[in-house]
Amino acid sequence: MGGNGALVIGLRNPELFQSISVLAPSCNPTSWGREAIFKRFLGDNEELYEDYDASYVIKKYNGPFRDILLDQVSVTNY
Repeated sequence: MGGNGALVIGLRNPELFQSISVLAPSCNPTSWGREAIFKRFLGDNEELYEDYDASYVIKKYNGPFRDILLDQVSVTNY
């Protein structure tokens, strides 16, 4: 979850970071992590989940332009 966390923190705090770099982030953890992550730590209020999911945070973002380097790492089977 480091990539998702970096995106969320960087977008929430544009005055602290000049750029955001992430490697293979889980950018939409609410799609798979409701029970495993969000419900466990945030309880049943699903509106809170969006505050910790980069795919929702970036939709709501209205701050200054951000340089974001995102590497999705491809794996080749040999």
